[in-house]
Amino acid sequence: MSKIFKLHASSAVKIAGVKALGATGINFIYEWMKEKVYQKKSEFDSKYFEKGNFCEQPALDFSAAKLGFEHSFKNDEYFEDDYFCGTPDLILEQSNLIVDIKNSWDCFTFPLFEDDIPSKGYYYQLQVYMHLTGIHNSKLVYCLMDAPTDLINKETRRQAWAAGHMGFATEDLSAAVLDKMTYSNVNDDLRLKVFDVAFDPSAIAFLQQRVKECQEIVSNSKFFQTYYKS
Repeated sequence: MSKIFKLHASSAVKIAGVKALGATGINFIYEWMKEKVYQKKSEFDSKYFEKGNFCEQPALDFSAAKLGFEHSFKNDEYFEDDYFCGTPDLILEQSNLIVDIKNSWDCFTFPLFEDDIPSKGYYYQLQVYMHLTGIHNSKLVYCLMDAPTDLINKETRRQAWAAGHMGFATEDLSAAVLDKMTYSNVNDDLRLKVFDVAFDPSAIAFLQQRVKECQEIVSNSKFFQTYYKS
C-alpha cells in the first residue's frame, strides 16, 4: 500500500524541508491522500500557471533556436521508479541533456541578475528527472515570452475594474497592459536565462528518504487504507 505514493518531480520542494517533512510536507501528503480517497484532483490555477502552460511550446522553440538544441519537440514520455515520477520538458539524447523550461510572468519575476537558481524546488525537480532518465546533465531555462492575447485581455479587464471603469479599458490602459505583458521587442539576450545543473546523487538519496517518510504516513493511515480504492 505504501508504494502507491511516488513523488512527482515538480512537487519535490514540498517534502524537502530542512527538518524532516515539516508542516509543508505533511500537508502535502494529506492532500495527496485526499485526492486518492475522493478521486478528485486538487485544482491549481493562476495567471502565472496559465501563461506558463500556453507559452510552453513557444518557449521551447525560442530556447532551441537560441541555444542550438537539436530539436524542440516536447517530450511526452513518462518516467517512474519506486520513489519518483515525472515527464521532463525536453530530452536531447544526442547532447545527453535534460532541459526544463520556466516561463516568467514578467521582467520583474525573470531572474536576470541571479547567479544561482532562484527556486530550490526547480533544482530538485531536475535532479529527479536526471535520476529517472539516467541523463546526468541538465539545463534550467527561464524564458520571457509574450503573454497570450486572452490573458492580456483578461488582465486589461481586471485592471479596468480595479480602476473603477466597470471593466471597460481606456486606450491608455490597454496600451500599458500590452506593453507590460509583451517582450518580443526586447533583445533576445534579455529574455533567456540558463542555469546548468549537474547530477547530485546525495540530493536523490535525501529525497528518497523523504519519500519513504511519506510512504510510511500513507501505510500507517488506517483511514486511507479503508477508503482508498485502487
